[in-house]
Amino acid sequence: MSIADMKEYMNLCRQGEKSIPERKIILARTRERLQSQIDTIASYILVKTFHKEEKSFMKFIITCGGGG
Repeated sequence: MSIADMKEYMNLCRQGEKSIPERKIILARTRERLQSQIDTIASYILVKTFHKEEKSFMKFIITCGGGG
């Protein structure tokens, strides 16, 4: 959540219960952005892990004489 969003959220909080629907929208938007960032990071980790495992497997094949 950006500082501007936090300020907007706090201003809405000061307005009381009538601003709950607007606050829910801000929180939902923030949650969507965070989930997107989590998904991106998880994909990156998965790719990096795959490449690391692939290199380890190839090294194993070569050192065990199974490369050809």
